[in-house]
Amino acid sequence: MSQQSKQITIENINIAKSFITKSNKSFLIKISYDNFDGYGEATPFMEYTGATVETYELFYKECTTFLINRQFENITHIIELVENLKTLDGCSSPALFAVETAMVDLYCKVNNIPFYKALKKGDSSTFNKIEINSLLTVDDSIKRIESLLKKGVTAFKIKTGRAPLDREIEFLTMFRKTAGEKSLLRLDANLMIKENELQSRLLAYEKFNPEFIEEPADLNYILNNSQLFNIPVAADESLKNISVNELNNLLKTYPVVVVKPAFHGLFKALQIADIAQKAGVKVAVTHMMDGPVAIAGAAHFAFALNSRPLSCGLYPHDNLKKVPETKLFNELFTGHATLPKTSGLGLDNFINKEGYFK
Repeated sequence: MSQQSKQITIENINIAKSFITKSNKSFLIKISYDNFDGYGEATPFMEYTGATVETYELFYKECTTFLINRQFENITHIIELVENLKTLDGCSSPALFAVETAMVDLYCKVNNIPFYKALKKGDSSTFNKIEINSLLTVDDSIKRIESLLKKGVTAFKIKTGRAPLDREIEFLTMFRKTAGEKSLLRLDANLMIKENELQSRLLAYEKFNPEFIEEPADLNYILNNSQLFNIPVAADESLKNISVNELNNLLKTYPVVVVKPAFHGLFKALQIADIAQKAGVKVAVTHMMDGPVAIAGAAHFAFALNSRPLSCGLYPHDNLKKVPETKLFNELFTGHATLPKTSGLGLDNFINKEGYFK
């Protein structure tokens, strides 16, 4: 990780709540020093974390009291501050993600470097482009798929295990006919497949040549029934609150992990991805259907990995209320993103234009 020597004092912290997506109110965090502002974002997803708006508010109140007038010079100092924040009332990994992101963004702006560069280890490889996949459901139309293909998207993730199998097969057939065999396909079951349907569904999915399927069953079931899994399995929900020892054991079973910085927290997600890649396990990075600041943070996170990730679930989703007019977001819509060159996340103009902190 990049280390600089300019001492930064946290002079002010502002919290704003706004409907950055059409249906979920996000918390935006602004941490300031001198004439620089760092931004972070978190969305309370109760179904995933159990945290509520009230617990987020409590945490940010405690967080503000703790951080004001604290100083840091490098990323190691930020990580030390984060460890202290974990002891505060109301702390959850997604709430922490916003504060981590804001401190790193501030650090990057003071030192005039891109956000990803502050997180990247000196011995890791540099790659200039990542592939972006778009999310589909069985209710999507041929026109939507054709529109995405026209924009340049060549990788897709389809939610499975929710609709009747014949409906999913009908959609997957239509998808392959429209997108062709060269388009990358991955499936996301989110533990929604019933145990008595698992084998028949996996056999049916196999003919569509998916790259992998996320969480078709829980870890214990996969370990005890490995012969059933004819498609590579990716860990997603299984990574929740995972320890390093548990992760090392899990990586013996899963050839792919799907990492969500906004869910695990910025530095915990980086640790998960680092351990996975060193173990020869492939990594994909996705957002949490949250707002632009969190999505930008996840995109920079993907470029900070030791080696190039698999195609990443960072396509701007339809629930975004506003989309920044930046090079990064313009590229995300094309199914590919190139190495960012902004100072920090590069979203100051967007945030000021929308007036979130007025």
